[in-house]
Amino acid sequence: MNEYCLVIGATNLDICGKANNLLIKGDSTLGSIKETVGGVGHNIAVNLALLGIQTTFITTVGNDSFSLIIQKELEKYPELELIVNKVEHSSGLYLYIENQKGEMINAINQMEINNYLTPEVLSEHKELIKKAKLVIIDTNIPQESIGYILSLNPNNLIDPVSCAKSQKLLPFLNKIKILKPNLIELETLTKRTIKTESELIYACKALIELGVETIIATRGKQGALYFDKTTTLFVENPTVDNIINTTGAGDAFCSGVSFSLMHNLSPLDIIKVAMECSIITMQSESPISDKLNQTRIKELINESIFRYRT
Repeated sequence: MNEYCLVIGATNLDICGKANNLLIKGDSTLGSIKETVGGVGHNIAVNLALLGIQTTFITTVGNDSFSLIIQKELEKYPELELIVNKVEHSSGLYLYIENQKGEMINAINQMEINNYLTPEVLSEHKELIKKAKLVIIDTNIPQESIGYILSLNPNNLIDPVSCAKSQKLLPFLNKIKILKPNLIELETLTKRTIKTESELIYACKALIELGVETIIATRGKQGALYFDKTTTLFVENPTVDNIINTTGAGDAFCSGVSFSLMHNLSPLDIIKVAMECSIITMQSESPISDKLNQTRIKELINESIFRYRT
């Protein structure tokens, strides 16, 4: 088998309510409601397939009417090799509200189905996990499953997903090669408040001392930070027009990091590619953009101005 990327994580049905006007607490608002298939692992895997990376995706689906929608969507990507763990359980659901600017305001997730992706299930794919050039894990899966995967392949990238789920990583920090947190996840993992760049660097150093090899932290409107024992690189976001939807932007960023790692790119190029993947996604109505491809990323990188400092 050629070099491949392995993604292990969640697939769920996203139900989005987007407001047409200003949201008022306790009141109904005119808008639109749509269903899309999502999940951190799903989004990363599909994005990588769109970017032309040979990708295998291990996930769990349920046995209800929602699962039919999920499986039909997954079949749209023949370039994505699927390993589906089907169980007698309700599907994963993610219900969220966006304001009139396309910014996610609140969300509720029903993700218990991911508890069925156990080490016993994963052991059936032990060689696949061991031989992957890069294994991407989203923390929706059980803590013991994360530990099992990390014990098999040191070339890993972990998306903490949320503050609560990021705590599953605490016993395994010395086995994580690349961690991609946002600021609040980084605060949770380090039990530190991060308000300044010096506090951000201090938090990253703390994780490096505990064994994490590289941290690629997203900073919202302030850009991103690449940090390891020898490199500190702050990169500002390029100018972005026509933002429609920010949901899925973090998953797209993670896909861009993964794509770059598969191609052995430099730290600055890793961030550039990841940012452009995120921008393409934010300019789409969906958490996954059908305009995401290598050609478009190269065009945007040539058009964009990246301000960075070490």
